[in-house]
Amino acid sequence: MSLVVHENEAHKDLSPWLANVFVLPERRNQGIGSLLVQRVVEECKALRVPTLYLETLKAQEAFYKRLGWEAVEQALYRGQQVMIMAKDTGGSA
Repeated sequence: MSLVVHENEAHKDLSPWLANVFVLPERRNQGIGSLLVQRVVEECKALRVPTLYLETLKAQEAFYKRLGWEAVEQALYRGQQVMIMAKDTGGSA
């Protein structure tokens, strides 16, 4: 998992981005992914980052919605349809 300045070249106005979230297949559905994502959101709040962004494939969109992320825009990125999503961290700039 990474926190990057820019994930999508077409949206350099949005920053920072949660990227590279991955849980091994045999460890999925145990809450690990949710804990990892929440930890990054908490760190962003502590750093006073008001909004965090990510892009995800359709198959993972529901996972992030359950964690309170909101759909911002559907986009084509590197030949794939992705959903750009945002999360209010509760931090203030």
